[in-house]
Formats: sequence, structure tokens, C-alpha cells
Amino acid sequence: MNHAWLLERHTRWIRNKKDGPIRIAELGSGDGSLACRLLKQWGPVEEGSQVIFVDQAPCLEKDHAQQLTALGWQIENQVMDVFQWAEKAPPDIDLCFASLFIHHFSFQQIGQLFQKLSRHTKAFLCLEPRRDWKGLIGAKALCCLRCHPITLNDALISVRAGFRHKELSHIADGNFPPNWERVERPVGPFSHLFLTTCFQGVL
Repeated sequence: MNHAWLLERHTRWIRNKKDGPIRIAELGSGDGSLACRLLKQWGPVEEGSQVIFVDQAPCLEKDHAQQLTALGWQIENQVMDVFQWAEKAPPDIDLCFASLFIHHFSFQQIGQLFQKLSRHTKAFLCLEPRRDWKGLIGAKALCCLRCHPITLNDALISVRAGFRHKELSHIADGNFPPNWERVERPVGPFSHLFLTTCFQGVL
């Protein structure tokens, strides 16, 4: 799905917009490989910049953390439920992002998460499965790559739980401030982008 490239394309404005250290957080961060690929494209950052990994499983790879440290990032690994973290997250996060994570929750849960995040972050971006016929065909085509049946089943479930049109924007109404800019659209062959931010004139 090339989410690292898509993330870099839609977050590069932060480096030009923000003076001083940058603080970002990844929700459902897994082993940290996505953030590592993204932030390596950013290059070295100003001293004091921080990346927060949030995942309920302790799976952050040491090598990924070391690569980011070499670029100037301070690493914080939060092993906890994302809703618990969002209750006590620092109030000055420049960007909070997620990839293939938000679709695991109900619309009501997403609304609750958006409301919590709106108090802590200046921008939120997620890349999720797109719920349409192309996504279903792509998921079913994985059998041609001899993927495991469990992988095939998970892919179909993810597409059916994905998003389309302005579904996430409707959930964001009333949970993020109304003056925040928003964009929601299909990106790539199978992905769905949602981005909202208080920074003006960047989308």
C-alpha cells in the first residue's frame, strides 16, 4: 500500500510550518517500521524532537528506535490501550497518525477517540482500507500470491471494515473543532485518507 510514501507526501508541510522541535505520535505503532520509514525521509530533526509510539503490545523493534535516535528523535514507547493513552497524552503534539488501525473500532469508539485527541494534537492523519469493489478485488487477488488463508480472510475483513466517501469527516463533526481544515479522499489503489489540522492553508 506504500503508506510510508503517502504519509510523507501528506505531512511534509509540518517541517516547513513548525519552528523548533517536532512532537509526533503513532497510534497502533506495532514494531515502529512505518514511522521509521516515514521519518527517515524527513532526515535529521532539531534537538528535542520526539516520537511517541502507542501500542498495547510491547513490540517496538530496537533497531527502528536506534535509527530514529540517530536522526535526532527522542523515543517514547507507551505500551497501553490507545484510549487510556489519549486521556493523559501531552497537550502539544504536532501530528498524531495511524495506519490500518482506526478501522478496528466502531464509529462510536472513533468519535470518542477523536474527541480525546482533539485536546492533545494539532493534526490527525490516518490511512485506512477503502471500502469499495476495487479493495475487495485486491484482497481476493492475494490468493494469486499464495498468501496464507488467514491473511486472505483478514484482508477481506479489513476492506469490509474500511471507509469511503466522508464517513470519518462526519464522525469528526463535533469531536474536532469546526475551524480545523479537513480532507478525506481515496489515495492509491486501495487506501482511504483522512486528515484534519488546526494549521491553516496547508491542505
